[in-house]
Amino acid sequence: MEVRKPNFPAAHVEYFKSYGWTLKEYEAVNTYESGSLLLSKEHYDLLVNEGKLDLAPCASKDIIESGYDLEETVGPYNDIIGYIVECEGKTIGGYLTLQTETLHGDIYDITTGPTVPIVNREDALRSIP
Repeated sequence: MEVRKPNFPAAHVEYFKSYGWTLKEYEAVNTYESGSLLLSKEHYDLLVNEGKLDLAPCASKDIIESGYDLEETVGPYNDIIGYIVECEGKTIGGYLTLQTETLHGDIYDITTGPTVPIVNREDALRSIP
């Protein structure tokens, strides 16, 4: 049986590759229509404060946030989700959500770790305990 890899947007593959990360599978794609991201204050604050993204230029524009499970692991985090955030076809930036997945029987237990700005994988290996 042939396993087919997902057809990821080339720009997303290159973006993550430039930081040393490899896309494994889609996690989620969220589209926030003009100004609607501001209505989700908790998520907006996460992007700005933990992801270190400057969303001000896109506050009244559509924002697309695409998430991917990444192939690599860092420290105790064996499930890393990388996000790329775009506005008007341009990349605003990205961030990583670090998680630990543990299989208990046939159920996964997911422990969410920190959210950090996207960093080069080599830097992450040195700086994330």
